[in-house]
Amino acid sequence: MSPDLAGEQTPFALADLARRRRRLEESIGAWAPMSIDQRLDASAARWPDRAYLIFDDDSHTYADTARRSREIAATLAAAGVGPGAHVGLLMGNCFDFYAATFAISRLGGWVVPLNYLLAPVELAFVLRQSQCSVVVVDPDVPVRDGVELFTETLAAGGEEGFPHLRQVFVVPADFKVTPSFAHAPFTPGAASYDGDSLADPHDTSHLFYTSGSTALPKGVTETHDAMLREAYGTALCRAYDDGWRVMTALPTFHIFGLMQCVFASMFVGGAAVVEKTFDAEHQLAQVERHRVRDIVSVPAMSQRLVAAAEGKDYDLSSLTALFTAGNAVPAASWMDIRRVLGATELGTGYGMTEAPGITFIARPEDPLEVLTDTVGRAKVSGAAGLAESGGRQHRCLIVDLDTGEPVPDGQDGEILISGPTVTRGYWDNDLENVKSFRDGYLRTGDVGHLRADGCLVLTGRVKEMYKSGGENVTPKEVEAALYTHPAVGQAVVVGVPDPKWGETGCAWIVPVAGVAVTPEELVEHCRTRLARYKVPRHVFIISAAELPLTGMGKLKRQDLVAMAAERGRDARSRKDSPCRPPSSVGSSSDRSTSSSPSATT
Repeated sequence: MSPDLAGEQTPFALADLARRRRRLEESIGAWAPMSIDQRLDASAARWPDRAYLIFDDDSHTYADTARRSREIAATLAAAGVGPGAHVGLLMGNCFDFYAATFAISRLGGWVVPLNYLLAPVELAFVLRQSQCSVVVVDPDVPVRDGVELFTETLAAGGEEGFPHLRQVFVVPADFKVTPSFAHAPFTPGAASYDGDSLADPHDTSHLFYTSGSTALPKGVTETHDAMLREAYGTALCRAYDDGWRVMTALPTFHIFGLMQCVFASMFVGGAAVVEKTFDAEHQLAQVERHRVRDIVSVPAMSQRLVAAAEGKDYDLSSLTALFTAGNAVPAASWMDIRRVLGATELGTGYGMTEAPGITFIARPEDPLEVLTDTVGRAKVSGAAGLAESGGRQHRCLIVDLDTGEPVPDGQDGEILISGPTVTRGYWDNDLENVKSFRDGYLRTGDVGHLRADGCLVLTGRVKEMYKSGGENVTPKEVEAALYTHPAVGQAVVVGVPDPKWGETGCAWIVPVAGVAVTPEELVEHCRTRLARYKVPRHVFIISAAELPLTGMGKLKRQDLVAMAAERGRDARSRKDSPCRPPSSVGSSSDRSTSSSPSATT
């Protein structure tokens, strides 16, 4: 492929992508809805001896995975798991997590991946709200002991407890669970479930819980067919080749790695190389060892991979592609990925658990400008997509934030989507279902606009927008202005209460390493680039470690609002003390020319 960092591909590369996509489409033919376990069995029948799930030294073929899933299904069936049963998996990235996923599918149950990064009281809410009747607990989860976490979760259940929970299995180890609960070691293998799949492709397969960064977690239902359509669409758009090996270190409770790596690779007889936790040096060594073609990551991971590989002698010659999404990636970072890692087929996208996964995607042949300025075009899933839309996976509307009417290309509005992969709704949450759906469309809560070329530009979240003096302000627009200052390494803007203007902007800035900058400089910088009502009134300089993040590395913007209030109180306290803080910039009567007195913290 062309080494040109502008992002264009050579005609030979384009022809190769077309060949790979054509081969995949021919192998699938007309779309036949299947359950997830049926898709595994079809792949195992075609490629029984090919590696499918690889964990360091352990490699499991498609036949191995199908066999293990039947052994686990027998154990779960004996515990009463059948169609419609909810089974929680408090497990890390391990073979039995994925085998159990297929096993629960065989029995027609719902897989409920449990987030081991939650506090016990948060996990207790999810466990109760999901109505799991059976839970499998793995002691060896990242960060903490899984059995200890589950024991604390049971204790956090309070008087209400967990009325639906009947059986707990613990992966063999010291599997004592207290307070005492019906539990047993998880040792499948004595029997095998040999019956037909009990799942209908259009039944619910998974119940995923959102991160809950701004509210209580919500349970998102996904069907077998929806998840497989999404996974196939990924393989098609990204041109997965025969035997494609894709690596991820994303956690089990998150839909991203499951869809883009583990499920998508099934369509080409490929392998998912799964890391238990993210370690950049270890991952690079595994790329070399297992001849990985592709990496699926979030931007923080890809940046650390580049840093770890810089100047080292890892053999990354097998690495063709890298897909990273979740936050914006600047052009310089994409260029570093090409230069240091050697990946030439780069991609990003926009998605959400409710879709599930990726709805807009930048393809490998797209120029760098599409990767940096947009999240790509509507995802095309071929035979698994909408025939009336040329195989697109979704219908998309951009609507006015106030009127709800469709807006023309180039104008910001809320993004609405519908189609065969969109969730049917939130589990046991009628209020959220009423709020989140309109005329068959899911209200994503994201704000953006479509360009004339069909690419989607994200500009923020509905909940993140604020009104200053009656005017709408999109944080991303203010952040973009701040990023044009050479000292700004990371910028996050939130709306905070203001007694005069209703709300005003508060910017949190992580400077470029070794570069000094003052809040006053940044306010002045914004004045030359933004309307007065968009210029942040408060600017705080902080370190990257101080930014509040979810377990998946997403910013908790509401926490920044609370932190701003706390710093405001501190500033007022200092003002009343003999040690006064630095005076604010400009006049207090001008909302756009004053930084916080505590901004130099």
